[in-house]
Amino acid sequence: MEKSIKKIINGVKCEFYLTEDGKYTVRVKDNEEATRKLLGACKHKSVRADKLHFFIRGIKEKIENGALEGEPIKNISFEDAPQPNDNPIIRLGELIQKIYGENIETEVLSVLGDDHCPLVTVRITLPNGDYETASAGNQKVARKIAAKKLLDRIG
Repeated sequence: MEKSIKKIINGVKCEFYLTEDGKYTVRVKDNEEATRKLLGACKHKSVRADKLHFFIRGIKEKIENGALEGEPIKNISFEDAPQPNDNPIIRLGELIQKIYGENIETEVLSVLGDDHCPLVTVRITLPNGDYETASAGNQKVARKIAAKKLLDRIG
């Protein structure tokens, strides 16, 4: 399990890190007061790893709703922040690996039609059992559609 996840949320450097009690919490990089304000706005100050994606989404909402108004932390970024990947399959795989420490599972459910114009249906399943299916003219496109649906749902 990864000990910390660095994210930039609306220009705010956030680090979600594993505490000694085995739960994740958040801190704003180099700004203790902003961290106190952010955690003060939260119902839960720390969460288990399986709830981390909900916690991250909640932190994002708090920042968007102005929990850090007046703090000099906008428009900053991690120096080594990776560039976002345009491939939804890769983005989903990386996100799920960070959250669960496991990989997504993909399977072809069916291939219908003639060889020159098939309809391929695939399913992507997350470690928590959530899944999404999609159909397209080939497996690659169907997987991208299913991954995009899951990313949209996860947030």
